[in-house]
Amino acid sequence: MEIEVIKLGGSILQSVETFGRAAEIVQKEMALGRLPICVVSAMKGVTDQIIGALKSCLSELGYDPKIFVVDLFESHLLALPPGVEPDEAMETEFEKLLHVLSYIKSSGELADSVYAYAVSRGENLSSRVLSLHLENAKVENRCFYGENLMVTDENNKEAAVILDETRIRLQLNLSPALEKGIVPIIAGFAGRSESGKVTILGRGGTDDTAVNIAYGLEVRRTIKYVMEEGIMSIDPKFIRELREEHPDIMEQFFELKLYHSWYRNKCEYPAGTFTRGDKRDCHFSS
Repeated sequence: MEIEVIKLGGSILQSVETFGRAAEIVQKEMALGRLPICVVSAMKGVTDQIIGALKSCLSELGYDPKIFVVDLFESHLLALPPGVEPDEAMETEFEKLLHVLSYIKSSGELADSVYAYAVSRGENLSSRVLSLHLENAKVENRCFYGENLMVTDENNKEAAVILDETRIRLQLNLSPALEKGIVPIIAGFAGRSESGKVTILGRGGTDDTAVNIAYGLEVRRTIKYVMEEGIMSIDPKFIRELREEHPDIMEQFFELKLYHSWYRNKCEYPAGTFTRGDKRDCHFSS
């Protein structure tokens, strides 16, 4: 069975319906004879919510992190399939988040390594939600956390992946599951330094996780699913901002990007596929 990496961002993972759609994507890929490695972001907005909670822990005297975690837990419950209850692994992740927020609140300290640990919990939470969706669809799967797969340098907030060591760790951890046809669900964004501290790859780091997994396992097919129409070679948020601020040059800019996108896709990206939902707009090939 061909192995591929699919990256599911926060714009996809935001509700029970969109998680269900993600599960359908996995099932469709498997029906086509492909075994997907799912790399997931946090649910939409969750990373920013956790960052806000960190700031409140440090600045608001009466702030109660437990209220925040309970609210976050309930929002993830709403994303579960109807009739499915959270499992112990999912509940444990919320307990870990509450523990670290409570520590920050009581100590008044926020080291970079603690920050990295806290803000990367959202990916772990969404991986558990997707796992339960797949389990409900009778798809055997297993969750892996980025901090146990990506070996990085010591830069806690903008870590660089150490490729050779990461390749070894990926093969040791993922190969047994892949050989059995089990779908790995990878919580992106986080890594772990050689000294053992949790790091993050910077905002948008889940894309980096997906690419590094593909590289480390020599996977030739990588797909990114986004909730946008068409083929993108630039962040669509930037295009929207340009449209609002400079409507007079938007048309020329769009024509230029279309040509630039075609040229780059033909000449530089032999193994990438960008798609919306299950619509395969383009498969780049050399």
